[in-house]
Amino acid sequence: MDGNIVNLRSKFPMRENKLRKVLAEKHITVGAFMDFPSADLVEFTAWVGFDWILIDAEHVGISVETCYNLVRAADAAGIASIVRVPDISAETILAYADSGVDGVIGPHVRDAADARALVAALRFAPLGVRGASAGSRAANFGITQSPRDYFGAVETHPVAMALLEDIEAYDGDLEATGQVEGLDVFCLGKMDLSISAGVPGDLGHEAVQSRLHKAADVAQRHGKVLNEAVGDRASIERAVRLGSRMLMGSVQSLIGQAGQSFIETVADVGKAKYP
Repeated sequence: MDGNIVNLRSKFPMRENKLRKVLAEKHITVGAFMDFPSADLVEFTAWVGFDWILIDAEHVGISVETCYNLVRAADAAGIASIVRVPDISAETILAYADSGVDGVIGPHVRDAADARALVAALRFAPLGVRGASAGSRAANFGITQSPRDYFGAVETHPVAMALLEDIEAYDGDLEATGQVEGLDVFCLGKMDLSISAGVPGDLGHEAVQSRLHKAADVAQRHGKVLNEAVGDRASIERAVRLGSRMLMGSVQSLIGQAGQSFIETVADVGKAKYP
């Protein structure tokens, strides 16, 4: 039996982290925020041309089992996958990380200690505290590599992404957070930040923008990638000027906008015959 597994290891490669590959290309990447937990929709976004999908297990209520199916659909379609977990406890992160997802967003990362906890939960000892399973889906069920190779291959493990959405994250020692080794991405939680800063929904307010620029400066100096949600052209242009290169749009908003535009067009054209 062991001999058969060794033969398979020589035939099939280890899992490749598609998100790390996309980010290494150093260009702006576009992601789809999956408001609806549909495997068909995951495949559809891949065929449309998105670089990655974001599975929201914090607000949309996506279970670990559903996350597995969405990641499986992303793998089949050749698109990178990211999950925003409900919290940054090691136990919660482990359950989602073992799905084989390419990146993990930890919500409410307020300081360097939180960032280190996020990174540690995604790495095996001695670099972290992630529970060891050499036969998980993330490890291709133990078929394509030895346990030693899998545990040591950090480049195949999920990208660590810190969601900065509380005012404490920006007004505390953000510099120290930027210095956390193994933390790859700063996710700019603009809406939550506006609420935390006392200007709910006013994303253009100085109280929000000044903090976003501070985060962008720290990210640039410490080699962190910036991620943020965008909608219209103005927000995209502002994000690019800031230095963000992981831009994402909500599938719900995209479908809603396209649907409304279609309805309005039909109504406008129809006025000629049915005034």
